[in-house]
Amino acid sequence: GGLVSVTFVFGSIAAYLLSGMIPGLADLSPAVRVAASLLAGAILVARSPSSAIAVVKELRAHGPFTKTVLGVTVIMDVVVIIAFAGAAAVAEAMVSSDTFDLGFLWLLVGELAASLAIGILLGHALGWIVGRRIPWRIKSAVLLFLGYGVFFISHEMGHLSLQFMPWEFYIEPLFTCMVAGFIVTNRTKYRNDFAQLLHDTGPPVFVVFFTLTGASLALDVLAQTWMLALVLFAVRLVAIFLGSSGGMALSGAPA
Repeated sequence: GGLVSVTFVFGSIAAYLLSGMIPGLADLSPAVRVAASLLAGAILVARSPSSAIAVVKELRAHGPFTKTVLGVTVIMDVVVIIAFAGAAAVAEAMVSSDTFDLGFLWLLVGELAASLAIGILLGHALGWIVGRRIPWRIKSAVLLFLGYGVFFISHEMGHLSLQFMPWEFYIEPLFTCMVAGFIVTNRTKYRNDFAQLLHDTGPPVFVVFFTLTGASLALDVLAQTWMLALVLFAVRLVAIFLGSSGGMALSGAPA
């Protein structure tokens, strides 16, 4: 709670104060700049479980502090997805001048509930597939197909909802897949088999992902914004310290 609230507030305020220096935002209306700042604040809340796990393994760390760090870091992934979905919905309402009312909040709750329900169904389906005696390559292909299917359904449902309803009903694909993984790991007996399947399937996915990530890195844009990045880095660092300290004090954890 401390990390989310402090980082989101500090990050959003810093992003808004810097928005006048950001290319593409400086000339836009205050409402649009606030909307962009809310999205930036939600992004700055994000943590990296893979980095935390790498440090823990490198140092062979163990104990209550390590368990707390890992638990908080993993839970933050769920929180960030929900927070970003909420911030994106609020930002869209601000930019399009829609009124922010209870109906809007219920729509957001409905989207998250639908994502949760689909994730639970997908998790049980994955558990059933992992438990079958079929070659791992077929399991891997089915896993990738179902993962892609989540994004396809999300896109199509959003497109169809705009055609037949006055608003877009969006299924959050990352949250859906996260719930599915949680179900397989904690509600079936195939945790280790599923982890091995993900380990075997991961490398080709990572190759494509990091290739696209490298292709999207524009050095000319970085040259224009590196000072802004350093300021946001410093603000985020202070926010993490204050949020962690506040959460520690409220929870009664030893200093």
